[in-house]
Amino acid sequence: MPAMIGVETNELRRQEPYGSSSAGSFIQHVRKVVEQKTASPSTVYPSGTVRDQDNNPLMVPNVPCDKAGEDSDLPGRKRADSLFAVYWQFVHSLYPFLGRRMTTADYENLWKGNGLIPHERSFLCLLNLIFALASQLSPSIMPSERAASAAVFHTRAKHLLDLENTASVRYVQIYLLFGLYLQSTHEAHQCWVFVALAIRTAQSLELHMPETNERPSNSRMRSLLRRVWHGCVLMDRVLAMAYGRPCMIDRRVALSVPLSLAVEGEEMSPDPAMLGSTSPAEQPALGDFFNQSMLLYGILHDVLVNFYSPQAPHVHSLDDVYHHYFEGYHRPRGELDVLEIDRKLSRWKKELPRYLEISNYPLNQHPVTVLSRQAVILHQRFLHVRLLSLRPVLSAFITFDNYEKQAHPCLETFLSRRVIFQCCLVCVKVAQESIDLIDKRRTEDPGAATNLAAWWYNVLFLYTSATVLVAARISPFILAEISESTILDSWRKVMEGLDHFSVFGSSIKRLVTTLKLLFETVPHQFSRLRQFPAENNMQQQFRDAPTTVIEGLQERLVDGRHMASSRPISPSFFDRNVPESNLLDFDPGDSLGLIAAFDTNDMSWLTTVPFEM
Repeated sequence: MPAMIGVETNELRRQEPYGSSSAGSFIQHVRKVVEQKTASPSTVYPSGTVRDQDNNPLMVPNVPCDKAGEDSDLPGRKRADSLFAVYWQFVHSLYPFLGRRMTTADYENLWKGNGLIPHERSFLCLLNLIFALASQLSPSIMPSERAASAAVFHTRAKHLLDLENTASVRYVQIYLLFGLYLQSTHEAHQCWVFVALAIRTAQSLELHMPETNERPSNSRMRSLLRRVWHGCVLMDRVLAMAYGRPCMIDRRVALSVPLSLAVEGEEMSPDPAMLGSTSPAEQPALGDFFNQSMLLYGILHDVLVNFYSPQAPHVHSLDDVYHHYFEGYHRPRGELDVLEIDRKLSRWKKELPRYLEISNYPLNQHPVTVLSRQAVILHQRFLHVRLLSLRPVLSAFITFDNYEKQAHPCLETFLSRRVIFQCCLVCVKVAQESIDLIDKRRTEDPGAATNLAAWWYNVLFLYTSATVLVAARISPFILAEISESTILDSWRKVMEGLDHFSVFGSSIKRLVTTLKLLFETVPHQFSRLRQFPAENNMQQQFRDAPTTVIEGLQERLVDGRHMASSRPISPSFFDRNVPESNLLDFDPGDSLGLIAAFDTNDMSWLTTVPFEM
């Protein structure tokens, strides 16, 4: 019966979570009117720092909170202020999930001890997550000590977490910050769970419905509600990309809420490098980077749905590859092919505001500014999405280039084969550009918040690009266009970059070991390690070589790879071929013993990342 008439809730504090079509919506409306007529006067707080929450009933839990106890311990004021400032400068500028004015007011009131903070326990949980994230980026903490420092605050936040009374925007923010923090740890499952909690809590509050964020009269609050919802969408896309899992939020639901508003007081000062080159109409604002990221990750969602779905049909030939990835035959309505995705990425890049274009921020620019960092990180994300859009084609090409010896792009003039081959070349070049960007812009401090993404994203970008380099070395036809020396140079930069970030944990050393294993084992297994002519003559020799020579090279390949490149993603290669013991004492000669266990039909080494990154 309670389900029929509606669960009794305080509508002054919380909206009915399951929509206006529920059976109890009329009763809830009646209850709301009655409560408005009988409610006692609102609590009047003594004077203090102003909170800009527009009296929004969704913001904080509407339940009494217990004392925080020992977990309410805060660092000294000087250290707390330093970490608080680091968060706003380096985290909030990329992930504006919080309202800065409101959070700062609560932070000041906490130190004053005036009791003005609604639901203090949940705020302390949020604050400890702020400190945890800031500890990972603070220049005042040694890189080797940042993980331990952040873990202390993360543990306190977990103890302050109340999973029974979470129907509020603040708890959506808390879950999102947990997800952000856990990306840098081994807790991939916990990261996924917390982001899922953020999404479901946001949906229970109807943040995914446009009318919800239109209710507040304050434009700052409307913008915040939109940013919180799109923060859920962003994290959903990022984790689906990193962990190879399906998105929880489909495109239609994600787009139902407009992107965040430009709010007075959120404007940013023009970057010194851009002075005189931007018009008054191009005044940068805090939300610009976030909005552009959301547009880019909308394309990422298209990539994941179209090319990484477990339901993707199998392909059995290069003709099937072309039909599936470039013509869209037998694809459900609304699905996109590689060229359509590429056009969307090109259009997104052309429509970027000038102050978010990486070309406007040269390498020697000092000091690092918020805008320069946003521009570089946005370009890193763009390169990674583009690489993911092209990688399935490369995987398919590697699978079938030897299987169809009479249909190789170097032997025929059919445009379909040439298009496939050119996509493979672009994929390798994008991987090299991503590697070069990190190599040129990283600093001596591996954890410094420089003109790069956080270290854990750089590790992901480097690893993904490195597997593309391994794939490139398998094909002599790719090596005829992109010299092996340039690939080896890019490989060296990957190894140096990962070694640079290895201070943050043994998991990075595991990735290095995995890559070395791939680098030695995969080309050996595909019979591709051989001496080529001098690189300056290689390209011409391949073009001039008679058909019998090309076919002779292909005869050395391992045949029988009939597996479709679009097989469901799984970590099977890593489970089978990367042993747990002696991972850090890698000897290239050890890889020879794994050849017998290597499955040439398994291309998951190219399309997945070891889970505990």
